[in-house]
Parts: sequence; C-alpha cells; structure tokens
Amino acid sequence: MFFQGPILGLLISTFLGTIVNAQDILPPAPANGSETTGVISGAVLSSSGHPLPGVPVELQDANSLVVAKAETTAGGSFALYNIPRGYYEVTSLASGSQARRFVDLSSGRSTVDLSFVDSARPPVPIDATISVAQITVPGNARKLYEKARDAVGKKDYAKAREFVDQALQRQPEFAEALTLRGFLERKSHQLDAAARDCEQALQVDPYYGLAYSTLASIYNLQGRYDDALRTLNEGVAVAPRAWQIYFEMAKASIAKGLFGKGLELMDTAERWGGYNYPEVHLVRAYALVPLKFYGEARSEVQAFLSRQPSGANAQRARQLLASLDGLDGQGSTLIRVSAK
Repeated sequence: MFFQGPILGLLISTFLGTIVNAQDILPPAPANGSETTGVISGAVLSSSGHPLPGVPVELQDANSLVVAKAETTAGGSFALYNIPRGYYEVTSLASGSQARRFVDLSSGRSTVDLSFVDSARPPVPIDATISVAQITVPGNARKLYEKARDAVGKKDYAKAREFVDQALQRQPEFAEALTLRGFLERKSHQLDAAARDCEQALQVDPYYGLAYSTLASIYNLQGRYDDALRTLNEGVAVAPRAWQIYFEMAKASIAKGLFGKGLELMDTAERWGGYNYPEVHLVRAYALVPLKFYGEARSEVQAFLSRQPSGANAQRARQLLASLDGLDGQGSTLIRVSAK
C-alpha cells in the first residue's frame, strides 16, 4: 500500500512536471562537453519497423574510411562517441542487405535511424514535411528565433525570451516561436500562458509536431492528462516517429494508472530515439513500482543515476531508490513488456 500513496503521489505531483522536452527544441550538447567532437546515435530497423539487435554499424568519413564501429543493443539502438564534427555515412549489414544514411555532425549530437526496406518499394522519409507556415516566416523573424534558441542553449532564458518576443512582434503567426515561448513560460511556471501559446502554435501550423508534445507536457504538469492524451493522439498522425510524443503519452497514461500501457509507450519512445534521454529509465521505474516489479524498478533507477548522477531528478531518483531498499524479493518478476 505504501507505493500506492507517497510514491505514486510523487510521480503525479512533482516528477511528471519536471521533464521538459527541450531536446527537440535545441540541439543537445556533446556528451563529453567537447566543442570539436560529438555523438551519433540511432537505431537499426527491419523493413517492418522492428528494432534489430546485434547488428553491426559502421561510420565512414568522406574518404570512405571507417571512423567508428558499434553493434546494436537488444533494443536495436547504437551510439558512436567522440566523433569529430563533419559529414559521414552510417551503414549497417543484416542478412546480406545493407542500409545506409548520410549524417551531418555539425552540432554536438546527431540522430539517424537505418531502415532495411523492401527492394520493391522506396524508403519513406521520416517526418520530413515542411509546412507552408514554416516556409512563409520572414527571414528577420527567423533570425531572431534562432538567436532565442541559442540563448536557451546557453541557459540565458531572459535573453531568449527577449529574442522570441521580438520574433513574434515581426511575425505573430510563427508556430516555432510560439512553441519556444511556451517552453520558456513553462520553465517560469506560467502554465496558462504556456498552454495558450502552444495552442495558438497548433492553430497557426497543425503540422508542427513539436508543438503537440510541448503542449502535452504542459497539460501533464497541470494534471490535465485526458487533454494531454487527446493532443498526443492528434500529434501521432503528424509526427508518427517523434519519440517525445510517446514519452509524454507514457507519462499521462502512468498518471491515470495505466501502468502496463505506459511501459508499452516507453518502448515505442525508446525505439524512435528516446534511448538518448536518461529520464526514460525513471519513467519506467515509476510505472514498474505500482506493478510490484521492484527489482526491475531498482535497475531502471540505477541506470538513470549512472547516466545523470546530479540534478533535481537525480535527487528524486535516490529517494525512490531508498524506498525500494529491501523490497526486491517482495514483488513480481517482469517477464516482458513490449510495444505492439
């Protein structure tokens, strides 16, 4: 009964509101903090979209020299670290077939998925649609928006707000800027204003996928889980491979007591790139605890702390870990929960 009270209450009242999907607003920094190297990560998928474990991955430079190698994990993901900035080709071999993608590592991190497709049909681009609303944004407004993004990357939120406000003065119907302002308002706990901005962003451009997950994250923080799920179900049609959508959907489902569904959604989020985000482990743990999978929950919390040992979420993770002490043998054994 203990976990049905304090732990689940912690999830709903605090933790759900602490995870911000800034990863899709800003390019993340290199894992090692270097300005000259970065990380290339992704997943290898079959023609039917299922992750392929134990598949070799190679990274080649412009001279076709192999720069790095890896093998996909049990979940089909891979990561290549300390890669010099530049332009590369990622390749993978499986069952005599080859999948390849080009990647531009000009920022600290790039994500690329390799898909083996049937030879009879061409590959389908991943969420590559650029809407008319994005194309028609004036250049001066977009430059101010980019400055706002850069300021957020430097954690200068006051300057970011100044730039994004100027961008919106020049173009009020600017979905990306409205979403970024909503993100900034969310950080300053102006939740009603944040929701209004993101709702307006979707009215301006219903094809801007990031606005759906950002708005849902605000709804989750407000405890409006049904609104979050409604928004995310609409977002899936626009950006079916955006991991943030499934991540927020998992949070809302867990908050509503749908713990098994939350775990399935986390599988989907990780499949489309969420494995780069340490908080996936912590969300899994909060779903596993009410199901009495205490040993598995402990493993997820420890995995999170190994990747993110400091910060507010790390403190919450240690509190949860302390609560799990001595309970490993009292729960059930998780056999397998996978996305359908």
